[in-house]
Amino acid sequence: MRYVDEVQAYSPKLGGQGDGYVIGPTKTERIRRVPISAFLNYALAKHKEQQSQRIRSAKDYSNKSLVVADSKGNVPDLKYVRTYMRKLVARAGVHYIPPKNLRRTCISLMASLGIPMQVIQQIVGHASMSTTAEHYVRTFSEDIYLAANLLDKNLHENSKLTWTGSAALPSFAQVNP
Repeated sequence: MRYVDEVQAYSPKLGGQGDGYVIGPTKTERIRRVPISAFLNYALAKHKEQQSQRIRSAKDYSNKSLVVADSKGNVPDLKYVRTYMRKLVARAGVHYIPPKNLRRTCISLMASLGIPMQVIQQIVGHASMSTTAEHYVRTFSEDIYLAANLLDKNLHENSKLTWTGSAALPSFAQVNP
């Protein structure tokens, strides 16, 4: 991604003859504009400010306006990104998610929050909702339990049956109206 009036998404692509990474357009060759929250906007502004301080103090930094850059200002290789991310997550005390899984995790979290699939599809730039739903959305175990409990609650609130058993010995009894 590069800093511009809006953050633009670019996909790093491997160059043809071992040229390393080439900054180019996304797979669909379109600039993708993604809405960002106030928190992310603040975090990006703070990151850019810290990055600017590092750029001023570095002698051989090539400023390409990249959001994520290595110590020389170039597109970082994946090993650099992984190493940097591991340091950040250790400092924050959160679970490490490999870079290749971040997109799928984000999409799954949006789906878990109940964001409509069509909205998620537009945010991530997929041409069809089926791509988003079939290849990116994963179900969290908490969602499965929530679904079972919601179903149970709704079935039994509107029923004349009441729970009289235990988890080991389930049974229902007819309630007198």
